[in-house]
Amino acid sequence: MMLCSSTPLILLVFCSFSYFVVINGRITITVDSSSSEERHKPREKEPCCTDRMKNQDESDIDCGGLQCPKCRDMRKCTSPNDCLSDVCLDGTCIPSPSCRDQIQNQGETDVDCGGRMCRKCQDMKTCIHSYDCLSGVCINNTCIPSPSCRDQMQNQDETDIDCGGRTCPKCQDMKICNISCDCLSDVCINNICIPSPSCMDQIRDQDETDIDCGGQTCPKCQDMKTCNTPQDCLSDVCINNICIPSPSCLDQIQNQDETDIDCGGSTCLKCHDTQHCNIPSDCLSGVCINNECIPSPSCQDQIQNQDETDVDCGGSICPKCGN
Repeated sequence: MMLCSSTPLILLVFCSFSYFVVINGRITITVDSSSSEERHKPREKEPCCTDRMKNQDESDIDCGGLQCPKCRDMRKCTSPNDCLSDVCLDGTCIPSPSCRDQIQNQGETDVDCGGRMCRKCQDMKTCIHSYDCLSGVCINNTCIPSPSCRDQMQNQDETDIDCGGRTCPKCQDMKICNISCDCLSDVCINNICIPSPSCMDQIRDQDETDIDCGGQTCPKCQDMKTCNTPQDCLSDVCINNICIPSPSCLDQIQNQDETDIDCGGSTCLKCHDTQHCNIPSDCLSGVCINNECIPSPSCQDQIQNQDETDVDCGGSICPKCGN
């Protein structure tokens, strides 16, 4: 800034940041503006790790490099040393590998499982070795359930699903078997468990003479069932391999020691007239002539018998005879 006057005095005076020059009566005042600006201008701060600026050798704002703290995940980096995770990929700090980072890394065979660092994998996860799997079974790079007697699969030495063999329970009827020991019934025929022989299985088995009867194990057979001996029959009568009704005085059959159907002999009632007999005691009439029961002699039988002198008269019993 310059001020002029008409005073003819030449004078040079220095004052602070300005000076006065008097030439030919003119006064010139010169101000040192640069010095004034330097005095009032704010000084620049020295770079630091809290200035919210990327400076020094920082890889990101206020982090990384040799001076500042390491950077958090997803900040920029130039080397692993710039990162808290110690992992710098493609210029970015990424999380340190772990078994909980939802990423398949380290030596994991599937996300956060398998390998030598993490826990074993659940069923159906990817695996390389059996030790990668909780089940201990890795087939075609997949963890599959450990064989058991409840896995709804035919495995181990099972003969059918979850049964048979040396490990699992015995199989129910109609399941597949190899030997009798595979079956609850202990009967394996044509590789099928069949019901255990019994006297209620509706099958003629064991030593039965007919279905579920006869023989030494089951009850005796009803009439008309097949038999081998009388002991197979409730009636104790086996004729032509058929159980027939037990003899009685009401069976409409001449059996026991009957002389006619259901009469005569030592067991049944006496026979009526005209029925067969062997002795008089077989007959109600007490008269057996020519193996036939005939009516008991009377004075009305139209026969001359007893001590009658004529038909039905005379003698000591009947009326006297007429003229």
